[in-house]
Amino acid sequence: MQPHWHEYNPWADRVVYVPIEELADALAGGDIRNVDGDVVPMDAEYLLEHWNSLGDHLDAYILPNGQLGHSVGIRYGAEGREYDSSHNPNPDLVDELLEKYRDQPHYTPGR
Repeated sequence: MQPHWHEYNPWADRVVYVPIEELADALAGGDIRNVDGDVVPMDAEYLLEHWNSLGDHLDAYILPNGQLGHSVGIRYGAEGREYDSSHNPNPDLVDELLEKYRDQPHYTPGR
């Protein structure tokens, strides 16, 4: 896994990158009202379609926040505002994903 936006990520020293498909699986659940007003299932397919609409280069991440729970999302650009933070309906699944990838090496600029 090689992130695209690591050097622009303000949380680069704490973030854990994960495969986008696994993050979508961990966050799937419940329903969401789309822009047309229709209520649709917020499954992994829906999340991936939404995230892929943000751009071609996506970094899926978990930002550990201890007792406050973890922030999760997708960074899609170098600008500070170019990320999509997602609701975490399944904290236990996100915890498992974090533990799975916490010690995995990721790209560090200059290496």
